[in-house]
Amino acid sequence: MPLDAVNTIHPFADAEQLDLIRTKPIKFIIGCENAEFYLQPGFVSRLSAPMDALIRNGVKGPGGFCVTWDIDVDLFLRLVQFVYTGSYTCLVGKLDKYIGIDVLPESGPFAGEAFKLPYSLASYELGAKTWTGTPCMFSGHQGSSLFKPARKRKSEAVSCDCGPSQTRISLISAFMSTYIHGQGRLFFRPEPTTQVDEALLCHVRMWAFAEKYAIKQLADVASFRLAYELAHWTISATTFVPIFSKLVHHTYAICKTEAGGLRQLVASYAACVGEDIAVLEGWEALLQDVHGFTLDLVQQMMARRSSGHGRVLEPPPSREGALFGRGGVLEPHPPSREGALLGGGPID
Repeated sequence: MPLDAVNTIHPFADAEQLDLIRTKPIKFIIGCENAEFYLQPGFVSRLSAPMDALIRNGVKGPGGFCVTWDIDVDLFLRLVQFVYTGSYTCLVGKLDKYIGIDVLPESGPFAGEAFKLPYSLASYELGAKTWTGTPCMFSGHQGSSLFKPARKRKSEAVSCDCGPSQTRISLISAFMSTYIHGQGRLFFRPEPTTQVDEALLCHVRMWAFAEKYAIKQLADVASFRLAYELAHWTISATTFVPIFSKLVHHTYAICKTEAGGLRQLVASYAACVGEDIAVLEGWEALLQDVHGFTLDLVQQMMARRSSGHGRVLEPPPSREGALFGRGGVLEPHPPSREGALLGGGPID
């Protein structure tokens, strides 16, 4: 095929892109397995300054240029996917009973079921849009404390029977507009995975990898994929806490600071479903184990409350002395939505 014809084919119409794919691949020796792969170096070096330095520090041997890189093979393979496609896939296995997008009845006697567990943020938002009644102003008046023994409600629905909660609608709308609707135009929308726990951790690992090597575009993709996965995760009262606990522990072990906003993404999601998850077994233990998450969760709700739930706000610097009393127990004040979740009164 003549070169002029090649130059007209999308997406390699750019001369620089053509130069990159004409470059001879170099060998990458990856991880403790010493797995060997070949990849055009230009696609890697242009991602960021640290990635360019990685390529430049390679060694030229008898077999050609070689880069030895001590990272997991699965991370490298997803990076290769991102290099060539702009995204990546999570390799997941068996079908999980509670994963997937809800089949939402838009009308009829079962339409109200969209607002009871199990539900996803996406199904709740859609259900609220199609709801013909008055939004519930009293949903979530359980007043249960996150630091008192949870009631043994492992499988029954917690939500009330009178339609969507106005508070939750606002919280979910803020989450979706900030992390999904406002970003979705940048990336293709993936299908939610069948095994959510592995997929959630996959996105956190990819984000941490991207942050380490200053690959901003990959970090943005990973954040979007995590938010999208969470928004379409059908929450079950019996499976939520074990899966979400893994995500919280992994996120807060990796993200020691607020840089990048991944901690706030996770806390924002928890705030959306707080009225239901506060009474689930294991939730209290999670909050006691990961104080950073507890602080972020309360600050997220306070920030949204003060802003009228209009958007997700970055919280002020942590003030553990103000939020935690003796023994590390959270002191809820003032009495409000966040106070109710922490045992301070009804949720408005």
